[in-house]
Amino acid sequence: MPRKLSPDTTYGQKIVALFARLLFSGEWHGLADLARELECSKQTVLRLVDDVTLSYRVKIDSDLRGGRRYWRIRRSVPAEPAAMLTPQEMDALLMCRAFTRHLLGRQGYGEAERALAKTSQLLAGGGGEDGELGAARFGVFRPGSIDYTPFLGFLQTVTEAMRACRVCEAEYRKPGERRSKRFRFKPLKVFSWRETIYVHGRYAAMPGQKFKDPGHDPLWALQRFRSVRLTDVTFKQPADYDFERALNREFGLLRGGERVRVVADFTGWAADYVAEREWSPAQTLAWRPGGVLRLSYDAASVPEVVSWVLSFGSLCRVVEPQAVVDAVLERLREVSGMYSQARREKG
Repeated sequence: MPRKLSPDTTYGQKIVALFARLLFSGEWHGLADLARELECSKQTVLRLVDDVTLSYRVKIDSDLRGGRRYWRIRRSVPAEPAAMLTPQEMDALLMCRAFTRHLLGRQGYGEAERALAKTSQLLAGGGGEDGELGAARFGVFRPGSIDYTPFLGFLQTVTEAMRACRVCEAEYRKPGERRSKRFRFKPLKVFSWRETIYVHGRYAAMPGQKFKDPGHDPLWALQRFRSVRLTDVTFKQPADYDFERALNREFGLLRGGERVRVVADFTGWAADYVAEREWSPAQTLAWRPGGVLRLSYDAASVPEVVSWVLSFGSLCRVVEPQAVVDAVLERLREVSGMYSQARREKG
């Protein structure tokens, strides 16, 4: 017997999920889409549809379009709700769901899917007829993303802690370290950056230990937690906490280093790419002769600047400060030496 695509979900859970999906949306749902969303085979979907018909005694309409099978539950026209969504408002919600799918994990995405199915009842004129909740219209490019399904429980705990202003106790393993460390913290903000979910907050005192303030607000990558639990200790929202001021003023996520003003020149496609984006609120852009774009911006992390500059290859040259120029040159020497050594070893 082949392995189940979703071994943690029972057949009963799948049949309930299918019924809810068909019932709440009133839209046409394709066989391939249902198999993907329910994480099962197409044969299982066919059995689920038959069982829904028998178990719930509902009429499921079936349609064949372009050689593909679609189903829906036909609903009577409901009374007009007190508040209705416009198609544009629904599209905005659908885009939010699609663009964050890879960050939500399987369970979180399923919750968002059910919420949108219920919300579709507020759509002016009723549910749509053009596919499964707009899935055909919006998507996301996911290579390099993290599957957050195993960490959704941590996210829910942190969210509850922020809502109730309760201290969390966690085990966390930093990159390059083999052992995790235990500490307590006050979660203040959850945010995403480069396909990764982070928790921003402040340390709290461990029982029986003297508290030492590190002098900065740390952040933790969600996937590096090994455990997170709520404590009975509460805290007050810090009056001096400002997420935008803390993290959105300079380029770079890491804090604690020297802040620098970086000036760099870009050519080719890199110039257009850089010109389309904001790298720091106080940046300046200036086109120079020969199609060269000069960017000046504030940065809080020199190592991140170096990695970013090198990602453009020969299409980017740092002008100043000299410390960043030297750091880029040093990194280039290291990379060149590594490949030269590998070539010599191959003979």
